[in-house]
Amino acid sequence: MHLFLIRHGQSFNNALEDPSQRVADPELTEKGFKQARIVASYIADGLHLQLNERKEGAGLDKLFCSPMIRTLETVKPISCALQLTPRVWVDVHEVGGIYLEKDGGSAIGFPGYGKDEIESRFAGYECDEVEGTGWWKDGKETPEKAWNRAVRVAQFLIEQSSQLNRVGVVSHGGFMSELIKALGVNPENQRHPTMRYRHENTSITRIDFNDDGAVEVAYLNRITHLPEELLTV
Repeated sequence: MHLFLIRHGQSFNNALEDPSQRVADPELTEKGFKQARIVASYIADGLHLQLNERKEGAGLDKLFCSPMIRTLETVKPISCALQLTPRVWVDVHEVGGIYLEKDGGSAIGFPGYGKDEIESRFAGYECDEVEGTGWWKDGKETPEKAWNRAVRVAQFLIEQSSQLNRVGVVSHGGFMSELIKALGVNPENQRHPTMRYRHENTSITRIDFNDDGAVEVAYLNRITHLPEELLTV
């Protein structure tokens, strides 16, 4: 299986100079929508593949995204370009969940979009995992819970790797970093508290699950599809 991790486009929070103005579940900026359209064309043209792999209709076979608004928006042009139905995968949401920090360091959580809201705004998405009242039930997710979630996703991908071919997952920089680490260690090992794999907006990371059981990072944080004026973090 070839796994393509795609970070969402620039969000409102990414573009802020004043962190106090952050919102819980931000939309894409105009620049973020442009990035999403460009990465969609890049993948539809097969440029995320090796030369010997590029052929018509060989972009992706499965397409997943997190339930956060910025990923729901980013996946839309990709799904249109590839004529694939995106499936909302709750477990690939960003580290922390949907929350805002209050004075004093405490955090308040927000439920996020419910199933009806997603189906109304993003017609055709598969979102059976999402409850009608929203998908997020906590305040701020702890690093330990995020790591356990990454291990759970990694185990699922490893178990399904022989059944799938080319899979795209539109997710988030923090979670993508945790997932890469989870794919590289045994589940009982502890997460590395400071190491992080950086991903810029709409970057692509390719991970190959080989027939011998090896998991290989083919490339990391690829942003060659973006012009310089659209490079953001």
